[in-house]
Amino acid sequence: MAAASVLSYYQQNRFNPVLIPVEQESVWASHRAKRRNLYERHLRIPLSLLKGRRVLEFGPSSGENALVLALHGARLTLVEPNEQVFPRLYDLFDKFGMRKQLDGIVRAGIGDFQSDELYDFVIAEGFLYTIPERDALLQRMTRLIAPGMFGVVSSNDFHGGLMELLRRAILYRACRLAGIADEHSAEGLTLARRLFLADFGKLNTSRTFDAWWKDNLVNPFYVTECLWSFPTLFRILDEANCAVHGCSPDWMTADHHEWYKNVPSRAVRGERIARNWKENFCYVLTGQKPSRYRQHAADDGVVEAVGWLAGALSDIGRSPRDPDRAPEYPRALDWFLSEQDDPQARQVNVELKALIAALGAADLEELVRAHAESGTLRSLWGTPYHYLSFIRER
Repeated sequence: MAAASVLSYYQQNRFNPVLIPVEQESVWASHRAKRRNLYERHLRIPLSLLKGRRVLEFGPSSGENALVLALHGARLTLVEPNEQVFPRLYDLFDKFGMRKQLDGIVRAGIGDFQSDELYDFVIAEGFLYTIPERDALLQRMTRLIAPGMFGVVSSNDFHGGLMELLRRAILYRACRLAGIADEHSAEGLTLARRLFLADFGKLNTSRTFDAWWKDNLVNPFYVTECLWSFPTLFRILDEANCAVHGCSPDWMTADHHEWYKNVPSRAVRGERIARNWKENFCYVLTGQKPSRYRQHAADDGVVEAVGWLAGALSDIGRSPRDPDRAPEYPRALDWFLSEQDDPQARQVNVELKALIAALGAADLEELVRAHAESGTLRSLWGTPYHYLSFIRER
């Protein structure tokens, strides 16, 4: 039976997408360091600010991230609809002596939660973008934040996720050429390992390959209609009287080289941030950090072209009745990458065009060979997963 939501997909597969064995001392130390780096250096929220603060977290799963907030003195209300994770959640807080930091655990989804109270921090990581009514739910989330305090949201982004959507399309097409009817099967996993395991092993990630395969490559909700984009998030937050505060990856330069007495309005700063995003668009696409080469800014046509291509890639393999077609490579994207000063970005363009064309191959080995020869592209993963912190102004 097809899953009706990403939650039911996790429940049907008895899958915890963020399980981290923090009971191991070395893992716990590493996890704390990563979360501190996220909050303090990227989201610009000092963890010392959490002491005694009321924190509302939606979708905490088994609580590994919430545990770090508790360690720094946060009073936690956790809202989680998946009861399968509750035993581990309670067990972790007991083992770490943090049960006293729990004000409550509510079995509910974000759309079901009711409260007349305001919180100092409201957090939704890793799921909100998958819900059809996500825009309205994000606005509702902002109304639970006390004025002057913080919200944190994370999302998979269909511009930054272009490389992962390409890998997903390659796997679906490869399964069809190999006669594998179910991408979720052991045979599908074996083929995914053949294609991507060596490249995945070079990443600095807490996830196993199998977890990434299940949560990204074959997740039916990892498609463009279940992904967000930064321009959409900017608009929603602005309409909700919230100002973007920080992001991860941290590409924002809106406040760089500014005298502290120059305090722009939310609208002006928002325009600067939106412009920064386009100026860093090559990095958004490829994950390739700016070097001595200047990165040219994208215009609206390039942004729109990438959105279209992401949608075309996510459609591959979704309908067993329809033949897969390699999408036409957008001219705007071809121009954008070929005009970059960085020769690696221009090489990405060459390989990206070739690999997308190879999606139309009639032979599995031809597709596998085309992927293997894409050396530059295989080393890049884009910037698929993003965090934003924001402040409710009033």
